[in-house]
Amino acid sequence: MAEQEIPEGHFTLGELQTFQRAENTTLEGVDYYIWLDTGAEQPVWQFLHAIELKLGESGTVIISAGEDTDAIRVIQQEELLKTASALYRMHGKPVIQRASRDHQAPWSGVMNSVLQAVRLSKSEEGHYLNDALMLDFGDTGLIIALNQDGGGLLIREHS
Repeated sequence: MAEQEIPEGHFTLGELQTFQRAENTTLEGVDYYIWLDTGAEQPVWQFLHAIELKLGESGTVIISAGEDTDAIRVIQQEELLKTASALYRMHGKPVIQRASRDHQAPWSGVMNSVLQAVRLSKSEEGHYLNDALMLDFGDTGLIIALNQDGGGLLIREHS
């Protein structure tokens, strides 16, 4: 099925292929791209804009809430840099900040583990919904979902 035939609210074929390539790879690092409220005297965490999963030889996968935060998307590094640059020009200072999360929960528990599967929910039409996904590391599952309370992404452990 061509990407243009997939209804809104669902992952594209390209995104699904990215998830398939990520399966059975080792998680070697995680970076957050945090959207900061720069209007305050000290910048304050506004929301989690994107997560970069470093998967060794397989490269990276960047999962983003997008600029509109109504769908999870897989984006390329160039798109993230373009967004950060545009926001910098608009605000006159950095708005998106990168922060390593390798040694912090919940990522520290799955670092250097094999990503066994990326699990997605299907709609009644048989397409994969783009509002959440689960990274299955065997004994541990991490859910990445849209944060309904403040935009951006939300990460939680799946029991």
